[in-house]
Amino acid sequence: MLWKNVQVGTVLGAHSLLQTSTSKDSRVDLELVGDDGRGKCTVRLFPNSVLRLTRMVSKSVGPVSVRDLGLGLAGRILVSLDGPFDYDVELTGVTDFGILARVAFRRKDAASGQTAFLFGRPETLTVIKGSIEARMGTGPQVRVRAGEQLRGGEVVQLPPTAPELRLDP
Repeated sequence: MLWKNVQVGTVLGAHSLLQTSTSKDSRVDLELVGDDGRGKCTVRLFPNSVLRLTRMVSKSVGPVSVRDLGLGLAGRILVSLDGPFDYDVELTGVTDFGILARVAFRRKDAASGQTAFLFGRPETLTVIKGSIEARMGTGPQVRVRAGEQLRGGEVVQLPPTAPELRLDP
């Protein structure tokens, strides 16, 4: 496989594979924008992580537009959702594609303009801003709000000083 450095302005498509180095300062911020140029999903890839963009689809059903994202992950990411759209995000492994988590964000449920969540191993999903509906693997779908973490199918309230709650961990 031939690896290339990614620069600001690089356009990536579905099936792109990104990897960060093990250096503690290594990170990549990706801005995923729909075909119409509206809505924004930002994905921060942290050090020693691999991300595969498996699916990037915009769907409209009546007045509702949904951004359907598939992300293969080995490592840790921070996802920020903004704009007038609903989002479905499926997180899988990079090579085995087993479902790690599914996240549904519905704008009508949003109290704030932005929703942000952190996903990493072991399979934990921490909501930093807003709220989402999520499930780990084949577990039940549950609501996870800012300051809460989903691990092993259970929602846990984190203390306000938890390092996972910082937007720039």
